[in-house]
Amino acid sequence: MKLRSREVPRDVHAVAATKSVVVGGALRIDSDEGDSSGRTPMFQSFKTRNFRLFFSGQIVSQVGNWLTLVAQTLLVLHLTNSGVAVGLLTAFQFAPVLVLGPWAGAVADRVDKRKLLLIVQSIAMMQSGALAALAFSGRPPVVAI
Repeated sequence: MKLRSREVPRDVHAVAATKSVVVGGALRIDSDEGDSSGRTPMFQSFKTRNFRLFFSGQIVSQVGNWLTLVAQTLLVLHLTNSGVAVGLLTAFQFAPVLVLGPWAGAVADRVDKRKLLLIVQSIAMMQSGALAALAFSGRPPVVAI
């Protein structure tokens, strides 16, 4: 079976955005974009300003989220010295995602993405602030965490 450079054989799963072909047992990628070697640039999406803003915002958001989860866990462990309490905290942290996930996905498909992102991130920031206020208040009740 002879292949031209722009054809994709039916038995090879090709990446959707590239034109690829098997030549002599090796996968060759032909693309109009990229450098002279025929490779597609890995970080091409960073050329778009909006993507750079979104990406950097998500890094800040995810780091804040991870820090909040670790702080909650350590605070509950410090207050109770109980692995059961830490386990219950973890269950309560992830139960809403499990229960509300399908509904939240349907809502996310139907509303303005930018407005939804701003609202959700603002709520997460307020929750982290409330946790910090509780932690610095002395001896916070475990139920409030």
